[in-house]
Amino acid sequence: VTVRDQAVGSVRSSTARVEVSILDVNDARPIFTPAAYTKVVSEDTLLGASVTGVTCTDQDLGVNGEVRFSVVGGDGGSTFLVDNNGNIVLNSSLDYETKSS
Repeated sequence: VTVRDQAVGSVRSSTARVEVSILDVNDARPIFTPAAYTKVVSEDTLLGASVTGVTCTDQDLGVNGEVRFSVVGGDGGSTFLVDNNGNIVLNSSLDYETKSS
């Protein structure tokens, strides 16, 4: 950037280097790969057993690109848990006759 004074005759100026860093904004949505998962689980599956793992990425940088997994619906009995790595595990017993889906 250069600045000049408004003097008549002998104009004086000075130049400074300005560095601008552009920060990433949270403008990309997380994407699951694949977009849908279907798994069949036997009712005699042991508690704590892995049911499946899900994969999700976000193209944003830094904290804007970090993803967190959670079960937000369809599991009123907390039957499944998902960890920070997308691993879904069985958290409570399954009974086909009580609830089949």
